[in-house]
Amino acid sequence: MADTSSIKFTIPFVNPATGVLHKWAYNFLLNPSVANLNVAANGAVNAPGATVTFKAVSLGLPLRPTSGGLGITSGNSGGIPAFTAASTITSSPVLQANHIVFGGGVGATPSAPLGLGTTVTVLHGNAAGTPTWAAVNLGADVGTSILPVANGGSGASTAATARTNFGLGTMSTENANAVAITGGMIDGAAIGGSTPAAVAATNLSATGVVTFGGASTLGTFGAAAIAQPTNAGAASAFVQNAGNAVNDASTFDGYTLKQVVKALRNLGLLA
Repeated sequence: MADTSSIKFTIPFVNPATGVLHKWAYNFLLNPSVANLNVAANGAVNAPGATVTFKAVSLGLPLRPTSGGLGITSGNSGGIPAFTAASTITSSPVLQANHIVFGGGVGATPSAPLGLGTTVTVLHGNAAGTPTWAAVNLGADVGTSILPVANGGSGASTAATARTNFGLGTMSTENANAVAITGGMIDGAAIGGSTPAAVAATNLSATGVVTFGGASTLGTFGAAAIAQPTNAGAASAFVQNAGNAVNDASTFDGYTLKQVVKALRNLGLLA
């Protein structure tokens, strides 16, 4: 389109009484290269009358929507023009940066009344009004739907089914002071490592080293547990019967008394 910034007109394009674009002005806008138009007093194009030389554009009134204009002289910075009627355009209120824009409906302009919300809220719909920002409420937002394990849920509506989905066994419902272990293996665990207590076992089988440390006591075959014996303890009764005399070289099943005592001390059964 040719540059018309230097062209000036003295006749208004718009009828001041109606705000409607003159027919001759409309034809000029369609043919901007025309230098002269013959206009009559009533503004009709090509009617008998004097030749008018264009000097300056003066619309007089804002160009109405029916003539291709907005019909307004100004608007809100940050707002948008909107139809509030079939031929009426109005500026909306300021729409703040990054805010969600909501339609105003018939006769109203769009607006952004909600603000930005926060990092822990989501937009909740409202069938009868403007949506709202609020935190997620699983009971209200998810309702009777069950969130699967793959999405961070339990995939269940009962605790028992949830434990099954998580692969939890019967120990998951036992308290720390009432755990029943009926099978399996315990590897790499120190029993009584932090709070030593009595251990009752029906059968105790060890394939490695068994160590009794500290102030341990030991009892076997139902006898009361005692601390490690020393030579200061009570002596057993000795009855000298008839027969061969026993000395430190005598053996019992191939073991001398000295070997037996040494073995008991090495085992820690004697101090």
